[in-house]
Amino acid sequence: MNEKTILDRLHARAQGWLTESECAELERELAADPALAALAEDYRSVHALTALDPDAELSSRTSFEELEPRLAGQPAWRRVAAAAALLLIGGATGYFAGRLGRAREEPLYLRAIELEPPR
Repeated sequence: MNEKTILDRLHARAQGWLTESECAELERELAADPALAALAEDYRSVHALTALDPDAELSSRTSFEELEPRLAGQPAWRRVAAAAALLLIGGATGYFAGRLGRAREEPLYLRAIELEPPR
């Protein structure tokens, strides 16, 4: 089931991901079906209203070039210690949850039952 839905194809068209032949095929389908054409127009409106502002400056104060040396410089022992601590905490939690979750068994007391003599 690799076929894309009409909404997938409308999204791909809006993003500019369709090839010329795919775009032409989609346009033929939209021209042949008024309901699909209405859906495409609704999609176009929603996409336009919810798209990012092209004039907005999308930037970060940190670049990948700055991050890579920072990550490479971290000592490995911190990650190993963090993993060991998580394992220890998880194991202890599991152990105590298992012990506390068990039903308390009352002691079993045996005693003789008085029998009536046979008649």
